Amino acid sequence: MLNSDIAVSFLVFLGAFLLFFLIYVENSGVSTLDDHFFHFEYARQIRMHGFSAANDFEGIFFTKRAQNGISSRISGLQAFFIPFTFFSDKLLALKLADTCLLAISLAVFFYTIKSFEVKKPYFYILFLLSSYFFIFRGLAGRAFVLDASLLLLEIKLMIEKKPRSLFFVSLFHFWWHFSRFFFVFLAIGLVEAARYLIKQKIDVKPAGAVLFAFIVSFLTQELLFGDTMFFLNKRWLVAKSILSNNTISAIQGVGLFDINPSFLFNGDNLLFTGAFILSTAVILTFYFKTRGGKRIFNEKEEKLAIAGYALLALNGIILLGAIAINGRFFDFSIGTLWHY
Repeated sequence: MLNSDIAVSFLVFLGAFLLFFLIYVENSGVSTLDDHFFHFEYARQIRMHGFSAANDFEGIFFTKRAQNGISSRISGLQAFFIPFTFFSDKLLALKLADTCLLAISLAVFFYTIKSFEVKKPYFYILFLLSSYFFIFRGLAGRAFVLDASLLLLEIKLMIEKKPRSLFFVSLFHFWWHFSRFFFVFLAIGLVEAARYLIKQKIDVKPAGAVLFAFIVSFLTQELLFGDTMFFLNKRWLVAKSILSNNTISAIQGVGLFDINPSFLFNGDNLLFTGAFILSTAVILTFYFKTRGGKRIFNEKEEKLAIAGYALLALNGIILLGAIAINGRFFDFSIGTLWHY
């Protein structure tokens, strides 16, 4: 069963890669013109100069000089881009990397929902591909493209209580983009709260696996880069500034500004918003109908109920964060909204 799911998910990857190759790589345009180029060039600098590129790369705003002594973190995203930097045609390489990243994310997403025994999982892939905004942001060449699929996979492993697999996936996620760690901890808290709601008990092993992965990631990054605490403190100061007066320095990018709620109802965003509202209604109806009852769930129903409650809370928090705090939450919600 596992090998079959992996094989089918690989076919999803190939199909998505071919589709994006035809509509994007063969097109003369580029999806985005901001950090997109930075991450790719940063990866090329790392390939040529090693970790010292974090200190000496002056080709973009994220340098130690611009960031008051802190460099842009070297992460799994740059490692992913490095093989593509060997191409002589850098623009083609950039597009191939973007295409490959989104195809991988869709394959991971498909594998996870198929393992939940969701009926007609292909429908959800087609649903995503029907959105121009999803494809536009999915080809942005940024860490959040894979974030949401990884988080959904982690939630699956949390629910199934597979601490060993959860450790390795979480470790990869922390290395993929270290500043996303709080989403993983938020997810484990919500999953265990949902588990308690369904079964009146919690399991500490998944939380232990996530915590151990965080510690290993923290220590290895500190060993390699030496400024992990400074990095976290810098992010905390930025977050504190935003929360206190919603102001940020221009160097942090416009993505940190809050999102106008009307944005959720514009164009094909309405499709995702409608799906979110409908799914929320279904989950709440299910909760009120089963609350206080003596219904015994089978294994599949239990998994889906825990996932539904946890994802409802997670998506609600992310959307509220995007509206009330800053737009980085919305980048993450682009993916987490698919979970429904």
